[in-house]
Amino acid sequence: MPVVNAETIGGVGGVLTVDVYWAQLYVPQLDIGFTGPVAGVHLNAGQQPHQVLIGRDFLRHFTMVYEGRTGSVKITSDTNRQLWRALWSRLFGSR
Repeated sequence: MPVVNAETIGGVGGVLTVDVYWAQLYVPQLDIGFTGPVAGVHLNAGQQPHQVLIGRDFLRHFTMVYEGRTGSVKITSDTNRQLWRALWSRLFGSR
């Protein structure tokens, strides 16, 4: 993926400048896809087993329930697919 920008982000490890990529993502379980800027974070460098880190900019549109005993996460939305597609198109546009 081509780097389109650099952005300063903050997290548990402090403030960090990361590359921003233009990406197309699809979440099949929610039937939501979008095209737009995605920050490249260094999960492998931190020995994280995860492939993707979902940020608050995405999660703020959903209800997320974390079950601490099992480590499972459930993400739900009451908004229908057409409204989500319109929202993601407005937020991220397309190229």
